[in-house]
Amino acid sequence: MFARSSRTLWFVILFLIVWICPLMMMPKPVEAQGMLLPHTVITDTRTVKLNDVLAVNPTVTGVTYAVTYADPTIATVDVDLKRQQYIVRGNKIGSTAVAIAWGDPSGRIQVEKFAVMVVDPTQPLAASTINMNYLSDYYFAPNQVSKLIDLKVLFPNDSTIEYRRNNFDIQDSSMALGLAGSEFNGVDAYYVIKEQTKFTHTVVTITATNRLGNKASYFFTVAMNTEPRYTGPGDVRHIVAGSSSSIPLASFFVDPDQDSLTYTFLGTENKGIVNASLQGSELIVQGIATGTDKIKIKADDGRGGSTIGEVSVEVHAVADSEYTGQYKGVENRLRIPVTSAGRYWLAPFEAVHSSVKSGREAYVAAGQADVTFRIDSVNQQPMLGPGHYGLYYVDPTSNRLSLVQVVELLDKQVLIQQITEIDQHNGANGIDVADIRRWILRPENNTFIRAKLALSLL
Repeated sequence: MFARSSRTLWFVILFLIVWICPLMMMPKPVEAQGMLLPHTVITDTRTVKLNDVLAVNPTVTGVTYAVTYADPTIATVDVDLKRQQYIVRGNKIGSTAVAIAWGDPSGRIQVEKFAVMVVDPTQPLAASTINMNYLSDYYFAPNQVSKLIDLKVLFPNDSTIEYRRNNFDIQDSSMALGLAGSEFNGVDAYYVIKEQTKFTHTVVTITATNRLGNKASYFFTVAMNTEPRYTGPGDVRHIVAGSSSSIPLASFFVDPDQDSLTYTFLGTENKGIVNASLQGSELIVQGIATGTDKIKIKADDGRGGSTIGEVSVEVHAVADSEYTGQYKGVENRLRIPVTSAGRYWLAPFEAVHSSVKSGREAYVAAGQADVTFRIDSVNQQPMLGPGHYGLYYVDPTSNRLSLVQVVELLDKQVLIQQITEIDQHNGANGIDVADIRRWILRPENNTFIRAKLALSLL
């Protein structure tokens, strides 16, 4: 009894492997952000005799397959996975387009398209030719007015077809293109298809009937796509000369279909202000020289839609620098000349002014020539660390910030290292007054605050 139960269990497991696993690996349609048309390979027309069978070697293969189109009244197409062949059966004189979609385990899909012409040696020229290279799957934009189809190009060099409306039938699976009202010009043999309702995708079939009553059936897929939109330049991005900034391009472009966008750097308006490059969806901008520039970027949704936008940047030079840190017996203050009275912030430099976090605040009265900030620890505020800081003026009406200048705060260890190097050059006897004097006499260090900072190291 145990052996019978074991055999039953193994039978169930085998059933699951054989039937469920292939279902899990079947190609999956992509609908989350509109239909993504797969890569398609078009191969030569296959000719098969009526009521005969033809074995065809595929050009595109994969793990799983699905015959996505064929007119079964004309021909049926199956796949012999063991022999890696298509098996084509001619059912009725005529022609049909065929599409086989192949998928791999990752979900990627490739399609092979070809025409099958079913012939009868006793009835030459009874089947019509299909130009498989004329109409391919395509994306229909919302602002696209119409799509022209030249029937004489789609069904070429065929004296058996009279290009009259009642000899052609055109349908779409979603009834989204208003084909019933399509224009038909018997002289030029054109169909004009127009969007009637919003849709994600639809399959259009065109069937021609020749004088002998034999049909030629063709299809293509039309997918709706809305191109990405440039939302505008937004805030100017600010960069310190000699440094780099990463700018997310999602702040400048939006796609109504939620498509993933890819970006291309097209160039800059000015030369020598910035160097720009792309890392995925990030624009990397290096400031070269002070000035303003505009960077042109193209956004592409991968479905036939694209747009071009600009990112405005301004590069600033470091106007002043000072040493941050705690110093024995010294209130470490930063004094910066200004020309306007009012409220100022000293805050970490940000690429966008609206992102500036509140920093040290100071007020300048009318007639004052400078603004002063404590940059060491004071009143339970932590010491300002090394890095680039912006001096921002606060507009009294709008409270908007405007950048006055960029200041660099240097680490205390930089000051110590500079004086240590002087000491080592003069006998390495340890830092003394003579070493500090030599450091203060350097033109960039000849200020009252720097003298106090250096002397506090004794």
